[in-house]
Amino acid sequence: MFGGYKDQANRLKGIITEPMTDLEDDRQYYVIEAKKDASHDHAYFDALSARMTDATVARAFYKWLMSRDLTGFNPGIFSMTAAKAAMQNQARDGFDTWMQEVCLKPHNLMDAQVALTRGQNIYPDDAYKVYSTWYENVQQGLANAKKLGKGVLCGKIHQLLGTAGKNYKDRLGKRCMPMPTLARLTKMLKEQNRWDDAT
Repeated sequence: MFGGYKDQANRLKGIITEPMTDLEDDRQYYVIEAKKDASHDHAYFDALSARMTDATVARAFYKWLMSRDLTGFNPGIFSMTAAKAAMQNQARDGFDTWMQEVCLKPHNLMDAQVALTRGQNIYPDDAYKVYSTWYENVQQGLANAKKLGKGVLCGKIHQLLGTAGKNYKDRLGKRCMPMPTLARLTKMLKEQNRWDDAT
């Protein structure tokens, strides 16, 4: 936030001075699923809306918040809920699903030349060949997955591995990607919240 940027200053002014404001963020920190039987309960939501604008309720809520014990609280750790996991799975573009399947069912995806699970180098053409075969077999079950191009696929692999921008070549000077072991790949997916436990 810089004072010279009027659009940022105006947003901050609105947050400070308005009694209520909308906060937009492209990340979902805590996701819950609303009860389906309450979606058309207008009386419930009218009463809730009235309480949200009641100054007495607002003061009581503020007092409750200020009395919370925040010992050990880490704002960088976000709770995983069933609703959030389902939302993330719906938003998957197919790459994470493929990588997870590589970890869970390597025998279904591998051929003798491909080293996706052996902690060896893999060549972009080989990676794309395995991905394409997998995609053709499972595309009907992927909600949001369009087939990735080879360049996009390799870029996503580099992003997952933290090797983006690095140029790897084998002993013959052919471009390749250094793949981790199966156990390390699984750990990376889980650490980056890209693993679907429901699979």
